[in-house]
Order: sequence, then C-alpha cells, then structure tokens
Amino acid sequence: MAFWRRLLCSTLFLAPGAALAQPVTGLYLGGAAGLNFHDPNSGNIGGAIGRTLAQSGLSREIRTDFNLGWAGLGSVGWGFGNGLRLEIEGNYRSNELDRYTIAGYRLPRAKGSADTYGIMANAYYDFDLSSYGISSSALMPYIGVGVGYAWTSHRGLSGSIDATAPAGLADRVVSRVNSELQSRFLANLTAEQRAQLPANAIPQINLNTSDLNARAQVRSDDTDGDFAYQAMAGLAFPVRAVPGLAVTAEYRFFGTLSNRLSTTVTASAAGRSIDRTYDIKYDNFNHSAMLGLRYALWTPPAPVAALAPTPAPTQNAART
Repeated sequence: MAFWRRLLCSTLFLAPGAALAQPVTGLYLGGAAGLNFHDPNSGNIGGAIGRTLAQSGLSREIRTDFNLGWAGLGSVGWGFGNGLRLEIEGNYRSNELDRYTIAGYRLPRAKGSADTYGIMANAYYDFDLSSYGISSSALMPYIGVGVGYAWTSHRGLSGSIDATAPAGLADRVVSRVNSELQSRFLANLTAEQRAQLPANAIPQINLNTSDLNARAQVRSDDTDGDFAYQAMAGLAFPVRAVPGLAVTAEYRFFGTLSNRLSTTVTASAAGRSIDRTYDIKYDNFNHSAMLGLRYALWTPPAPVAALAPTPAPTQNAART
C-alpha cells in the first residue's frame, strides 16, 4: 500500500505541470513592454535648397538618428490547442531624437521624438520540445508574423547649427537670397514701373563670403500612416502557481512602408534666409526586446491518470 500512496502523491504533484504543458486553447490576453531601437532615417532634400547643395558638391541627404527608446503593446487572441494562435495587437513606440544631419553636417541642437502607433493581426506557432527532453511546462519557444497599419509621428523634431559656410556654398546661398529679393521686389511693381527702374535700384546683398557665418535649421512636425509588418521570436515560461499564466521574453522586428512627412529646411546668411517645406520619405524600422505576460482565460484540466485497482488480499488456505 505504501507504493500506491507514493504513486498517487506523485500524480497529484505533477498534475499542474501537465496542464501547463498543453498548448494555449481558447481566449487569451497578453501585454509586453521593453526597449526599442529605431534605425536611422534618411531622405533627400529637393527643390532650390537641394540643387544649391548639389551644385556646391555637398550631399543632399537629410538623416535622423535616435536614442534608445521604449515600446509597449497589448493583445487579445485565440489559441487552437495545436500550437497555432491568432491575435489582434495594439502597439506604441517612442524614440527621442539624438541628432539631425544635413549635407554631412551634424545639427547639435536637436530635440523632439519619433512615435509610431498601430494595430496588427498576428499569427503565432508554439513549439512543444518534449520530444527533445525539454518539458513544455518549463519552456515553450514560439515564432510569429504580423501585418497591419501604423501611423508615424514626428513630434517637434528639429535641429540647427551655426557655422562658417563651406567654400562655394556661401556664394550660392547669397546668390539665391538675392534672386529671392529681386523676385519679391519686382512682384510689387507694375510693368511700367519695372521698365523705368534703374538697374541699381533692385536690393542686393554684397558680402565677402570667404568668412560668412551661416545657419541651417530643420523642422518636422507631421503624421503619416502606411502598411506595417513585423516578425517575432520568443520564449514562454509557464508559471506553475497560476495555470494559464506565462512570462514571455521576445525579440521583434517592426517596420512600415516609407512615410512622407512634412519637413521644413531653412538656410540663412547675412540676415536673409531661404525657407522651404518638403514631403520627405522616411524609413521606419524598429528592433525591440520585450518582457511580458500572457494569460489563457480557459486552461483545460489535466487528464487524470486512472488508478490501478487495489489487488485483493491474498487468502491463505485454512490448515486442517
């Protein structure tokens, strides 16, 4: 009888682990938070400023680099009991601006943030490693993919720099400013007044540009949405004390198609400036390391092993 009591106690002790080892079945809730790395963004400046930079032998690239940020998400899904799960997820990511770079020059006075928020439809598959000697009541790896729609916002993104203008660029900036002055001045005159106007009456800037201080500033404060996609890989650690609850640790790659965000570029010298706004295409790629919780609202009970019938006591034959 002592043997059967020990077997019964062992079965009762292992029953919670057996329940946890089963794949997620039915409705579940999830949430996670962690660190987010936003890949640098880059685009090209067009228009008059872009042409001026190109003619001066400078790069037309405008680039944003971000500090390490954070990401958070919540989800609701359904497990089919065979390792497959489908879910709907809402997410949010935020990274503070580290620096703007324009024409190869870093703009040190940088501020603002890039935020992304979206809704995704995900599919996951949980792997049962019990055939490899690893109990799924202790560890269950999973992978997943998702598609959806996300909005990217530049919130007060800006950067500026004051420096001596590069050789050749100052001349072109002054020439461009003079052209702007002439256009604005003549726009206020009639055709007859223009015909009678002396050549020296048009306002011009005449400067020694060999040591001209210039200022460059970039500003972006806009939102755009587009198709989003992601891939996930992680580990789930079931919590024995709470059937249905698991701690998750995962890596996520999240990206969207290029967003067109309004960006204003200002170049100034000698108290005059060129100010232009462009819709620049920005990439949006993110890498996240996250910790979370997942709770299955209905965990099927563990199958109870049938106990073997107690053998009948041996009858000793009566002695005569």
